[in-house]
Amino acid sequence: MKNLFNLLIVLCTLSIIGCNTKTETTNKSEKQIEITKRIFPDAMVNLTSPDNAIKTYWKIQIFNDTTEKIDTTYFYLFSTDAKAKRIQKTNKAQSELKASNFRVANKIDKVEMETDSRAKVWAIEYTYPECKDPDVLKYTLVKVANKWLIESIDVKCSLCKGTGIWYDEKCKFCDATGWNDRM
Repeated sequence: MKNLFNLLIVLCTLSIIGCNTKTETTNKSEKQIEITKRIFPDAMVNLTSPDNAIKTYWKIQIFNDTTEKIDTTYFYLFSTDAKAKRIQKTNKAQSELKASNFRVANKIDKVEMETDSRAKVWAIEYTYPECKDPDVLKYTLVKVANKWLIESIDVKCSLCKGTGIWYDEKCKFCDATGWNDRM
């Protein structure tokens, strides 16, 4: 959950950077740019096309999965042995993720350009290790200052399987759209 939160912070920061149309950046946005650069190397960011933007999003997820520092804020609650076990468990999990991150199996299914500055990308995503039933996602991207940025992320409804109908009625989980907002 913390990885997802960190990823959301990075993506929001990237979105804010891309959407800033003022010629002068504020101190706040300058700080956000610096934070983003420290968190994720610029060389790994490619926002030149819709599919590259989605691949960058996945790289950030993998980066966060494999580089997260151990949260020690609650360690005062644990004995020395429990702290050591927690550190060992976290290090083992990170090593396993580095060796074979489940997200590398994600793939772009289709890219549809709606306009020169708006696109939809359909993707197959694996959300956890040993995932046998990957999610189908639909990303909507917009082009801002020559960068493709994620505007929305929708996941195919797990209840009606994207049909909008569940037991001969409109699916209440997705409001009969077949998709749920993942933002």
